[in-house]
Amino acid sequence: MAIPQKKLEVVEKTPTKGFYYKYKKFILLSLCVSVGAAIWFYPAPNGFSEASWHLFAIFASTALGFMLQPVPNGVVAILALVMTVATGILEINQALSGFSASVIWLIVSAFIFSVGLIKTGLGERVAYLLMKKFGSNSLRLGYSLSFGDLLLSLFIPSNTARSGGIMFPIIRSISEVTGSTLEKRPRKIGAYLIQTVMQTENITSGLTLTGMAGNLIIIAFISQIANVEISWIAWFAAAIVPCLICLLFIPWIVYKLYPPEMKETPEAKVLAEKALAKLGPMKWQEKVLGIILILTITGWATTNLTNIDATTIGLAAV
Repeated sequence: MAIPQKKLEVVEKTPTKGFYYKYKKFILLSLCVSVGAAIWFYPAPNGFSEASWHLFAIFASTALGFMLQPVPNGVVAILALVMTVATGILEINQALSGFSASVIWLIVSAFIFSVGLIKTGLGERVAYLLMKKFGSNSLRLGYSLSFGDLLLSLFIPSNTARSGGIMFPIIRSISEVTGSTLEKRPRKIGAYLIQTVMQTENITSGLTLTGMAGNLIIIAFISQIANVEISWIAWFAAAIVPCLICLLFIPWIVYKLYPPEMKETPEAKVLAEKALAKLGPMKWQEKVLGIILILTITGWATTNLTNIDATTIGLAAV
């Protein structure tokens, strides 16, 4: 009689994390504080007052905190704000003066829009609709992704959120369906799509005032230093011609300099149809958000006629 064999269970042991990984957060935070303290207690060089040198110490420690990220960036910023006030370098009204700038609240409004586009799926739907309509070959697919990013840039003020949160997952799906991954035949089509979107992302970021947060910060500096106000429509009017010329040529130039092996892409249209079917009909949240965003863009484009501040429009939309 055969003796039943017992199955051997293989238990994989999780490797024990070392001291650094166990206390990484505290080590990096201590490093940021130590750098700031070292600068703080170093004698101020010629041309620096003691207060300005101490402010530089807090700034250096904060910048290092943003890079190493022992805690979220928001926490780093608040700690730095508290330190400048607690040490008497700045008065509380001076420390908070930046938050009184209207452009800061325009940035906040635009970032809330970006969260809504990603959360409701409206941004993903726009990209897949364009891909379904124009994605029959690799060149047209490159153009459809680029112009999808262009439309999203009107509302999402973060090129990282657009590329990482919406465009890259779509490109990865197309690449996997066509058998073009990082490990297997990347030049089949995946590498071309990544290069195209990476290049056009920089163009779409500069098309509108709300294309990325850096544009709004630049405007804030210009208004404070040169006392010059640039409206949403003025920025758009200045940028539209060079940006559209670049967007018309960049996918084609990348196609010629870095050509994909796969020219026809019927899989992309099938993938878009499946993705749209998975998303289902437009939800009421998407419809409401779409209406709000259209009204917001219309309001920003007509501020010269209505004399309503762009930040007021953004906050009203939020």
